[in-house]
Amino acid sequence: MKTWHLLALLCFLIFNSQAQNLYPNGTSNCIARWTFDTTETIMLSQLTDQSGNGNSGFTNNISSVKGFRDKSGKAGGFDGNSSFAQIPHNNLLNPSEITIFSLIKFNKFYNGLCQGNNIVYKGFNYNSDLSWAMYIAENDMNCSLNNPQVNKLMFCSPNYLYTPPQNNYLDTSIWYCLVTRYDGVKTDFYEIKMDTNNHISNVLPDFTNTVNYSLGNTNHDVYIGATQNPPYKYWLNASIDEIVIFNRALTNNEIQGVYDYMWGWNLPNSNSNVTYNSYFKYQIGNNYIRFQDVFPEKIEIFTIDSKYLFSIDCFSNLVYLPSTMSKGIYFLKMNCKGKPVQTIRVVLGN
Repeated sequence: MKTWHLLALLCFLIFNSQAQNLYPNGTSNCIARWTFDTTETIMLSQLTDQSGNGNSGFTNNISSVKGFRDKSGKAGGFDGNSSFAQIPHNNLLNPSEITIFSLIKFNKFYNGLCQGNNIVYKGFNYNSDLSWAMYIAENDMNCSLNNPQVNKLMFCSPNYLYTPPQNNYLDTSIWYCLVTRYDGVKTDFYEIKMDTNNHISNVLPDFTNTVNYSLGNTNHDVYIGATQNPPYKYWLNASIDEIVIFNRALTNNEIQGVYDYMWGWNLPNSNSNVTYNSYFKYQIGNNYIRFQDVFPEKIEIFTIDSKYLFSIDCFSNLVYLPSTMSKGIYFLKMNCKGKPVQTIRVVLGN
């Protein structure tokens, strides 16, 4: 018993510095993560950075609304005219590569000058005074004409602006997992439709553009839901479940893994029902997990704030959890050869 505790403590000390930028599914280099979950922040009066990197900020008129899986208090509601979050400048948020995720559902598209919808950006404008920006805009290159039927995902850095293909426009009836990935050579754009009844096992970029410009390096704060540049405020009218930023260009398999996690975020909340998470089907008991059909080779266990504890090698479909694990919420990262990493959230002691 003492040996196990000593091993867990040693693992905690070794991996603590890494865990600060570990996304819950195990993907590294997560430099900011905002969930808008009222159980993880103070009634949305402030926005807590769940990555552990201290990129927390304050909010203005963000309401608590239902998230992607229709559960109350899991997303932030932006009203399109006064809601925003502001995160103080941090040099960590001036990377040379970047991958941004937004789990979002639009209510209405902005119809002000130039029709932008700011999701998250670091800068003052969308031109030279900018580090980077993820936003939605009408894909018609016309600042005066209001045409909400042609909105597309956009990304820009100083003096870089790209016109996406004229098809598959965004709408206001569904949730999306929007992703922009910049590697210094190209930018990849993902507009993934989120359907609770349909898991996508091979997410791919919807469009790609070659880049000739670097990301900016500014001292500006990060803004979510609006810009700080009147008259181009680009107010966002939407529900945001989660925004995540990585300071590198993730591989496609890693993007698949983050999507998998977002898609299955609220599934493992019951200790009795059988749950699906991509290719795993499992049942959670008070001190065990019983897998059906396929079981992982290894399970790594993390605390709710993504600190690594220990791992378990799996040899059958019945996996017992150590009796020394206290009641609470844990993340279990499951590794299966030839498959993307999967992470489930379990509640022990209910």
